Amino acid sequence: ATESGQRAQEVLPDGTKVWLNASTQIVYTPTFWRRERQVDLSGEAYFEVSRNKTKPFVVISNDVRTCVLGTKFNVRARPSEEKVVTTLLKGSVKVQLPGQSEEEGILLKPGQMLSVDTRTMQPMLTEANRPGDVLLWINGKLKFKQHSLLEITNIMEKLYDLKFVYDDESLKTERFTGEFSTDNLPDEILNVLMHTNHFSYKKEGRIIRLSKK
Repeated sequence: ATESGQRAQEVLPDGTKVWLNASTQIVYTPTFWRRERQVDLSGEAYFEVSRNKTKPFVVISNDVRTCVLGTKFNVRARPSEEKVVTTLLKGSVKVQLPGQSEEEGILLKPGQMLSVDTRTMQPMLTEANRPGDVLLWINGKLKFKQHSLLEITNIMEKLYDLKFVYDDESLKTERFTGEFSTDNLPDEILNVLMHTNHFSYKKEGRIIRLSKK
């Protein structure tokens, strides 16, 4: 388990490498790993699974099962967000919703992201233009060097589960240089950017509207 502001890397008994983001907990019981390797996740973690054809690796988050044999993927299941987001970087994973059999699960291809609303269990599958961006939290740093505001907000959408709406399209091409911590709140990053260039923002739940001053 990690606390707020902490990150950690561990190797599980089967050789699987796991990186834990801040405020994350994984629980496993090796004695129960006879048929499948199962871990319970709350928070966010990146897995590089040690391949074993006879024992699938299963991550359980809010009754959503992510099943793999050997692959690289990220799962975000923060209690505050009421969703489980699985991003596949390499190999293949199958995500099973409550009541689904293994055959009925949703199969992901590399570069795809599946978001499941844990209230309705509605899944949404999307293509991630830069799936590696979801792993920026591992180093704890956000470095922008002449990045456009659109590039920055695209990264923030993945890291913080936000949606940005531009009231003025010209803002998308404004460029910024700076360094932040992934532990910074979205407001802290936006406030710094806002003062270096003249725009304002307004939060409406998880939607942030950007407009020129």
